[in-house]
Amino acid sequence: MDAIVAASEADGRCLDELLPDVYADLRRMAQARLRGAAAERTLQATALVHEAYLRLLSKDGATWNDLPQFIFAAARAMRDILAERARRRIRRERIAGSAGLDVRSIASAEESGPLEYLAVDAAIDSLRNEDAELADLVELRFVAGLDHAEISTVLGVSEATAKRRWRLARVRLLERLSA
Repeated sequence: MDAIVAASEADGRCLDELLPDVYADLRRMAQARLRGAAAERTLQATALVHEAYLRLLSKDGATWNDLPQFIFAAARAMRDILAERARRRIRRERIAGSAGLDVRSIASAEESGPLEYLAVDAAIDSLRNEDAELADLVELRFVAGLDHAEISTVLGVSEATAKRRWRLARVRLLERLSA
């Protein structure tokens, strides 16, 4: 995410100047989430980015002080959109239960089906009640698909800290998914 790094180093550059870079990063993030996702063959990355962007614009009083905050809000909007689509798909197909869910094999949103995605979505919400920072990290890793270096930039921590907190977050997430 070149724009994230640029924003963290950009003294005085306004968000408007970075939007073209942000759009490219958001599109790459959306493509990564949708690549190989059996659950979402009908959603295009551009449509996901546009829908997320429209949601962000429609929020009353929403302001972002910097680019990492905006990227984080966009990742959350994408997560919400994908969760809503998964719920609709499950209702349409009348899938009941989550038997056979192998929580250890779920590494990212792109590798999950609708049941798995919803299970992780609920687990992130549960984790947020206990530790919002860990939930943020899971969201950036699982939904946005950021690597440890990108996460460290967005969260303003060292890469070693991001890796260490990811290990803890993954354990806590797997506990919730296994319950």
